[in-house]
Amino acid sequence: YRPMRFKNGKIVERYTQPLTAKGLELGRVWFYHDITDRETKSETLKRRNRELDKFLYRTSHDFKAPLNSIMGLTMLAGTENGLVEIRRYLDLIYSSTLKLEGFVRNLADFSFNEREAPKFAPTDLQSILDYVIENYRYLYGDQEIEFSIQLNYLVPLHTDKSRVLIILANLISNAVKYADLSKSLRQIKIQALVTDEALDLRVWDNGQGISQANQKLVFKMFSRASNQAFGSGLGLYIVQNAISRLGGSIQLDSQEGEWTEFRVSIPNQFSQQEALAESEMSQTRG
Repeated sequence: YRPMRFKNGKIVERYTQPLTAKGLELGRVWFYHDITDRETKSETLKRRNRELDKFLYRTSHDFKAPLNSIMGLTMLAGTENGLVEIRRYLDLIYSSTLKLEGFVRNLADFSFNEREAPKFAPTDLQSILDYVIENYRYLYGDQEIEFSIQLNYLVPLHTDKSRVLIILANLISNAVKYADLSKSLRQIKIQALVTDEALDLRVWDNGQGISQANQKLVFKMFSRASNQAFGSGLGLYIVQNAISRLGGSIQLDSQEGEWTEFRVSIPNQFSQQEALAESEMSQTRG
């Protein structure tokens, strides 16, 4: 028989056998088996396999374009004698190399997020932000972006610092990538509040913004914020998955041509860690 699916999400498998005595069928016995967990895992595995197939197909094509560009531009640069033309080719090669770097980084982040379980430990947001800003401030050229950071710790932060690094690296590199070069003052503001319940994080920029139509799509795999967007289209998909693995949430608000803000909330494991430590100490004292 086909599995029975209930409104509460439970899935039950049922089958029957005749009850006989002296060759006579006296009735039937029905057997019911809860297979919710098995079916859920099976559906999750199928979904991940579909995502992996799509991921491998798209990334293989995304790698080819910049690689072909680098090879072609290198050959052309070798035929030039003028420094101006050679410099122009080098700039184009650098741009293609950046795309490859982004693909490789997203590939590593995607693999890590799918493979590794969260590992909670004391986390220093300032050191993570210093590292990210140092690495991505001039990634797409000398854009003279003004960074503003406000960190407010009410309690220490315990979370998965590797995933927080992935989240901040993608959000900040996107803000740098889509800065509005027509504005004399280009800003990225980062605010964080750490309470005993959560890390509440805001990343705001006054860049190009995202249209209302694209705001509904940016968290999907291989989705890009606009026709002018470049990159793998995986960054925000990875961000959302990393936040989900930590039991958190992300919200996007933006006005096209004006600004964009991402609001992230991630549970703080500090209280749970403290409670566990206190319990262990009590048992030791006992």
